[in-house]
Amino acid sequence: MAVYKLVSEDEELNQNYTIVAIHCNLENYKLAFLLNKILKITLVRQKEDFIPNYKHSEICFPLFKYTNSLTHQTYYLVPNKTTSEIKVTPNTGGLFENNVLLQKQTHYLIPEYKQTDYILKINTPLLPNEKSALQKQIKQMKQILSVYYIENKKIKTNKNLIIL
Repeated sequence: MAVYKLVSEDEELNQNYTIVAIHCNLENYKLAFLLNKILKITLVRQKEDFIPNYKHSEICFPLFKYTNSLTHQTYYLVPNKTTSEIKVTPNTGGLFENNVLLQKQTHYLIPEYKQTDYILKINTPLLPNEKSALQKQIKQMKQILSVYYIENKKIKTNKNLIIL
């Protein structure tokens, strides 16, 4: 007798990739350059920014991408934090009521990990020995403060990580 298992989209999202959290004070292009050098990959800045499944469609994150044609692994480097400017019209009823103010708002790709500077997403799950080797390689860079893996089950905003 055959046994069938129903897998929801959320379960599927939780199992098909690896997330590496990176803490550093580098600009995104500089981090991509150093990761390329250490990991021997070629992260390339994409022409179009990454726009997550977010409440506000004007929020976008710079995206770096590398695809290994031999292993069919795709690496995505995305900053976890971005700022946007929102037009606010104050209703003061005074002389300057036609003025429009720009207010900066900070948005996070993974709000549960606000302290994380960058997210490195690998579209396949890594074995434990591959994870430790990757972590050691990234930690070799003196500009990196810390590197750790985020369990996919702990991320409540998985839909923000769907990169097409």
